[in-house]
Amino acid sequence: LQKLDDQQVQGIVSDAIRSAKDFITDEISPVRIKASRYFEGEVDIGEEAGRSSIVKTVVRDTVRAVKPSLMRIFLSHSKAVEFLPREESDIQTAQQATEFLNWKFQQLGGYNLLRDAIHESLIKKVGIVRVYYKEEPKTEIHTYDYLDDATFAVLTNDPEVEIIEHEEIYQKQMMDDGTETESLHHNCKISRTKKSGDLVVDSVPSEEFFIDRMAKSLKEGEFYVAGHSTEVTVSDLLDMGYDFDDISDLSSEDGTDSTNDAEVFERRRYSVTHDKDRNASDPSSKKVMLTQAFMKMDIEGSGKAMLYSFICGGDTYKLLEPPMLCDEVPYVALAIDPEPHTFFGRSLADIVMAEQDS
Repeated sequence: LQKLDDQQVQGIVSDAIRSAKDFITDEISPVRIKASRYFEGEVDIGEEAGRSSIVKTVVRDTVRAVKPSLMRIFLSHSKAVEFLPREESDIQTAQQATEFLNWKFQQLGGYNLLRDAIHESLIKKVGIVRVYYKEEPKTEIHTYDYLDDATFAVLTNDPEVEIIEHEEIYQKQMMDDGTETESLHHNCKISRTKKSGDLVVDSVPSEEFFIDRMAKSLKEGEFYVAGHSTEVTVSDLLDMGYDFDDISDLSSEDGTDSTNDAEVFERRRYSVTHDKDRNASDPSSKKVMLTQAFMKMDIEGSGKAMLYSFICGGDTYKLLEPPMLCDEVPYVALAIDPEPHTFFGRSLADIVMAEQDS
């Protein structure tokens, strides 16, 4: 057993992501695209002389009829989330947790999140929701004049402070006894970055999510790799703390782009084009593909594989930061008609599409 070096980790992660994306592109996406088309009232039976061109919108009517009932299961009660105490000492804690998470549910737009996840599962097999804690550093610029040595030392020893400009000023002063002394003062401009964070819950578009073909669920040990890819700008990555030289040459495209574009078109019903010319005049607006993947790996060579989070950029899935140990994946999958021992079951659209062809 040997510890894996950075190049070996890079190769394992990028190969796993490509394999999972190929599975989604080749076998899952075409089914989801067809389901989306049928939801829009289209069929694949072709045209024949004497046959009516009227199409029964079975998929759309069925989905719209079922969705309110599913929403009602979660939202008919005044409390979307409720904690029950196990012991008498837990009563107050359970009440506080219940009040906080119900307030958080409303603040995060819980109705829309559930609606999106249920809609995806009815048409596209599974709805994916991501739950995580997001840290957002906030930077402020401050200017100080005429600071003494002690105050300047306290200021610069703060780990949140970075010196932008600094000027030393020596000033001579005549004492009462006639002697002349010299004192040092500082003019400076600093940036202070404070880290703050909050709970985030968002709905992941189905075309951005990937998982390996042998996966059974998102529980640890029942999948090899899972994650999602999304497009962000270079400016967004700079705000996240990455160096411009490391991200400016990353790509926003990979081998699955044509299929992804087809899924996005069926979702939005209009084409999405990338304006590549603007990158020459404004590099900060360049689109870059950012991928977060979760998989178990024995990086330390201990014989025990651990769950890691990998942040990758571009179509080569270049690791942008060291792997980070984690306890669980931040995704929740909602399925309408799950198939035992496999991740992707059937959507409601899959079940009723044949009736729309009749």
